[in-house]
Amino acid sequence: MLTYFLIIIVLFFLSIVENISTDVFNEYKKKFFYVSFLLLVLFIGLRWETGTDWEPYVFVFEEINSISSFFEYWGFMEFGYLLINFIVRMFTDNYTLFLLFHAVLMFYFLIKAFKSLTNYTQLTLMLFFAITLGNMGSNRQLLALSLGLYGLSFLINGNKRMYFVLIGTSLFFHLTSILFGVYYFLNRRIKSTTLFICVGTAYVLGKTNLPYFIFSSFGNLNFYASQKTDIYLDSAAETLAFSDLSTLGLLKRLLIFSTFLVLRNRISPKFKGFDTVFNGYILS
Repeated sequence: MLTYFLIIIVLFFLSIVENISTDVFNEYKKKFFYVSFLLLVLFIGLRWETGTDWEPYVFVFEEINSISSFFEYWGFMEFGYLLINFIVRMFTDNYTLFLLFHAVLMFYFLIKAFKSLTNYTQLTLMLFFAITLGNMGSNRQLLALSLGLYGLSFLINGNKRMYFVLIGTSLFFHLTSILFGVYYFLNRRIKSTTLFICVGTAYVLGKTNLPYFIFSSFGNLNFYASQKTDIYLDSAAETLAFSDLSTLGLLKRLLIFSTFLVLRNRISPKFKGFDTVFNGYILS
């Protein structure tokens, strides 16, 4: 656990340096990005038997050692993830090298996205690392997320073509990336009254079984989606039956919503993508 804290401390220090404008620090700021990149790639890439879905991912990497085995597991996982497994497997059977390759791809796209979306790239990188520690090992999801965020940065900057290209690419790594498609409709300013109605409606719907049925409907997309939907619903059936939004959880969400709603007129001129990201938070 100490290692995690040390990395967060280093990233926090670099995020402070990022906001110091002196000739000395300005010269080294770009180099500090390489430090963050290398540190995170090595930390994520050199892990062993850590994180979610460790065993199935190792199994897939070991088994995809030929063209025939590649097509044999097509449907077990998304095409894009199987493809990068197959490409690396052609050169080596060392799974650590694959994890390093995967980490390079993921953090490359993440940092590119963060640089485009915010002026506080190091701080955002630190927050992302701290928040997603529980998802370490979610290889497909995190790679799809990095591509999706990079695509979102293009949408905010007016390049819709690259947005659709990157979202389409992310679908080859995790089907849930289709949710990034809603940002096309959220890339605008929405009236405060409409946002309040959305939050109220979400709370009411959350008290019903409608979210369960909506998620179930994703199984109609194709056979793979149906298979994964059934697995997730079966494993979460007991939790879904007894789970409920706590009062503390509701207050926390309302506090975040209210704070940024009040401040958005001051933030929007300084942060081009604020309304888009804020709308996405409310939808989620």
